[in-house]
Amino acid sequence: MREYSGLQGGCPKGKGNRGHTGGANAGITSLFQSLSCIRNGTLESSRQKKSVNEEDYFQQLKSAWPKKCEVPLSLIALADEAVARFPESPRLWCMRGNLMELGPAEVPHELGEALASYRRATEIDPSFAAAWEEIGHYYDAILDAEKSAAEYFAKARALKTDEPASG
Repeated sequence: MREYSGLQGGCPKGKGNRGHTGGANAGITSLFQSLSCIRNGTLESSRQKKSVNEEDYFQQLKSAWPKKCEVPLSLIALADEAVARFPESPRLWCMRGNLMELGPAEVPHELGEALASYRRATEIDPSFAAAWEEIGHYYDAILDAEKSAAEYFAKARALKTDEPASG
């Protein structure tokens, strides 16, 4: 199973900025200026060019993850771009869903697209426990459907239990 930690920043799960306005993350502008070449499919690093891969997107999203409930639209746009370029990445789909939940009211996606992102991750990799867990959080916090949420949490736990021990 692939590594993914449900990065939720300082917000409780399901308690994002939807419907609230907030200041933009100050460091995000410089981050995206330094990543302007990612839009062209290459990253410049130590005078070397390399193709952007899924891991590059994952690391950039992870490093720019909001520490508070302030998700800039540019970060959601980067997640959209990441899944467009790597549509078979369950962890990028999960990150996209998390960002939509945490995003401001101006997010150009309906909140239900967060759930669709988590479901897409499970279609790609049915053994990806983090996606099942995120669906559980969505059902619990957004849909207020505790019984359904419990079923998804149980599925995630069962998949985590089946993981081979690392070490």
